[in-house]
Amino acid sequence: MPTQPNAISETTDSKENGKGSLRLELTTDVTISNTLTSVKKALAHDRAVTTETLLGLERALKHLVISFGGINIPLSKIINAKNSEIWEEIEDGNIDRYEQITMLTQKTAQILVEFFNKNIVGRSLRKSRMPISKLSLFDLKMNMEIWTEIRKGNCENDYRLTYLPSKIANLLSKQNNSHFLSLNKLTSLSDEAANYLGNYHGNIFLDGLTSLSDIAANHLSGSRKGISLNGLISISDTAAAYLGQKKIQISLDGLTTLSDTAAMNLGMGRSGIDLNRLTTISDEASKYLGQHHGRLSLQGIKRISDTAFGNLSKHLGEIKFDGLTTLSDVQLNHVSNRERSLCLSGIETLSSREAMYLSRHRGELNLSGVREISDATAKKLKDHKGGIYLGLSSLSNSTARILSEHEGRLGLKFLESISDTAAKYLNKHKGDLCFQGLTSFSDTSVQYLSSYKGELFMGDLKAVSNRAIGTLLNAKYFMQMMKYINELIHTK
Repeated sequence: MPTQPNAISETTDSKENGKGSLRLELTTDVTISNTLTSVKKALAHDRAVTTETLLGLERALKHLVISFGGINIPLSKIINAKNSEIWEEIEDGNIDRYEQITMLTQKTAQILVEFFNKNIVGRSLRKSRMPISKLSLFDLKMNMEIWTEIRKGNCENDYRLTYLPSKIANLLSKQNNSHFLSLNKLTSLSDEAANYLGNYHGNIFLDGLTSLSDIAANHLSGSRKGISLNGLISISDTAAAYLGQKKIQISLDGLTTLSDTAAMNLGMGRSGIDLNRLTTISDEASKYLGQHHGRLSLQGIKRISDTAFGNLSKHLGEIKFDGLTTLSDVQLNHVSNRERSLCLSGIETLSSREAMYLSRHRGELNLSGVREISDATAKKLKDHKGGIYLGLSSLSNSTARILSEHEGRLGLKFLESISDTAAKYLNKHKGDLCFQGLTSFSDTSVQYLSSYKGELFMGDLKAVSNRAIGTLLNAKYFMQMMKYINELIHTK
């Protein structure tokens, strides 16, 4: 790193004691050096030192920068914080005032790291094989402060941790103030720390990890709810077996490939699995995942063989294929035989023939990518048994009349407007209606929907009259309005 003017840099080549010293770098701008020389000569020869000279020296000292390990620190910061005094104490073995340090030299950082390794961190940092030279001085101090907070029972800053000693992991595993631990800034995790985290009662987010040992995977599988490991770029078959054998949610959205054996091991699980960065899946792997019980999310798959799709359609739980934009006839036939929730939000167009196959599906069907449908398509979809979600931005009166014959939840959360006639037709629908995208209703539409027999889910209503608000509040089956209803009551 080039030295800047008026900078003092750290050196470790002192011949006197080998401890290192500070050296004033003489560059093209030598204002301080020249001024100090002139003052020294004047005093030596009993000459007067002018006020202008001293003021100039004061100004120069204010801008003096000291460089420690390539980090430029203003001299004023060091003097004001009395860092040099604390450095001497630390070098003498007294670390009582380490929390008052506003900056660290490489030497004091090394002393502190060695101390905490022996007395607080234990074997965690050593097991991570992270060289001390690579430790960020700022991170070290920040982590020590958070460790102190955690020891006092305050775990609010767990999301800032970049290093996790096993003893701190043990304290985190016992805290009951939240339902999750956010440790996404950790880039390494010792087996011992993982052992403690496995006892935690809630969800654990470890998305900063790019690798995970088999032993750590085994420990983490003991978690009560779920583990997010979206930073992993690979997973061993053994680690997959450990994670798959327990009933916990597993998120592995960083994986772009999955071996057949790993798929078999994960398929033994009884809870949700997220594999949203997989773009392909083998027929063999699909067979194993198709035997999985619980939610399965494969939103990154763009193409899939008929065999693999058929295997996965047997999956006992919700399955998400949001990356697929089309389905073959064979795949449509598999959908028609499925009786579990299915998400196909990547499909944007839907013919009446395709709708015929989809209508035979049983369970919730998400087609929120479909922005418009013909009446012929609507006539097929109305026969679907179970909730159906469409991405329609507009709704004609004739389509509304057809969809009103559907039984089950009808999701129209992207609908931007609705006519009074359409509202009148939908009032006859049997199930629930979701209108989260609508921001306004006419008084007439509200009057029709107020007598709806199912649940109404509405979004951020911003343009409704006082009369409409009163009607909605008096509606027997009106269950939910989002955050704006309270604001409307108080402002109108």
